[in-house]
Amino acid sequence: MRLVMNFTGQLQFWKRESERGWSLNWSEPNDRCSSYSICGKFGSCNRNDGTLCKCLPGFAPSNPGRWKSGNFSEGCLPMTEPCRRNYTEDVFLRMPMVKVSSGFRNETGVKNCTDACLMDCNCVAYSCGAADCLCSYNEACLRWFNELSDFKEDYPAGFTIFLRSTHSDIDLTSRGCHPCGTNSIPYPLSTSSDCGDPSYFNFRCNKKTGQVSFSISKGTFNVSSIDPEAKRFSVQVGHGNWCDTGYLDSVGLSLENSSMFSIKNCSVVIRYSFLDVEQSVNNVEIGWKPPPELACNTSSDCQG
Repeated sequence: MRLVMNFTGQLQFWKRESERGWSLNWSEPNDRCSSYSICGKFGSCNRNDGTLCKCLPGFAPSNPGRWKSGNFSEGCLPMTEPCRRNYTEDVFLRMPMVKVSSGFRNETGVKNCTDACLMDCNCVAYSCGAADCLCSYNEACLRWFNELSDFKEDYPAGFTIFLRSTHSDIDLTSRGCHPCGTNSIPYPLSTSSDCGDPSYFNFRCNKKTGQVSFSISKGTFNVSSIDPEAKRFSVQVGHGNWCDTGYLDSVGLSLENSSMFSIKNCSVVIRYSFLDVEQSVNNVEIGWKPPPELACNTSSDCQG
C-alpha cells in the first residue's frame, strides 16, 4: 500500500493487488467541489451539474466578466447591502442538503433563532441542525455573519440552512414561485399550480434536495441553471459526445411541438477529474417565450 500526494495537492491511497496491479482505493479531494471555496463567497457549488458554480438567490457575481469565463473565485455579492435596507422586509430561503464553511456561531438558549438572525443585519443565515428548524428554546442555534463560503448543495450528509434575502432581490411577487433550494424561479416559470403562469407548469421542485427539474411528455431533466435576463435555462441530458437532433430525440428532449419552449444551444462540456480523467456532459440551453398579456378588466386583475 502507498499514500501519495500528487502535484495537484490531492491525497491518494493506492493498494496493489496481485492480478489487477495498483488500484486507487481512496482520494481527497474527490470531486470538483471539494477544493475549498471554489465558488467564492455566496457562491454555490454542485458537483452533479454541468455548471459548476452559481450565485445564491439574491446575490450576483462580484466580477461578471470573470464569472462568465469560468473563474468563480471572487464569488458573489448581495444585490442590496443587508445593513442598508429595511430588515422587516427580509425573508429566509430554505436550503436543504447543503454543506457550509465552519464560520458560524453556535448559541444555546436562544428563544427564536429566526428573530435573532433577523434583528442583526450582519447575520446572513441560520440553522438549527434540523430539517424543520422550529428552533424552540434551548435548541442549538447556528448563525453565520457577514458572508458564507465553501457552500456545497445536493450534499447527502448536509443539513438545512435558512439564507437571508429580500423580496425585491429575489423578485418574489404575488404571482412568482418561491425559490427552490439555491434556484430562483422567475416568472412565468411555474413549479406549482398556484404560482407562475399555468402554461409554463413544466417544472418540479424537490423540496428534500432543492433540485429543480424540467418535465415534458417524454422525460424529466435536471435543471442546472436559470438565466432570467436571457430567458433561458440549462438542462443536462446525460453523458455523451453528440448534440445533434437525433441524439436529443433519443433521450426524450424533443420540443418541436412546444409553443412555450425551444432549444437554443447544445454543447458537450468537457471537464477533468482530479485524476485527469476526461468526463463529458451534454448541456442543453432552452429558451422560453414571454407569456401573453393578461386581460386587465379591473385594477385587482393587475396586482402582482
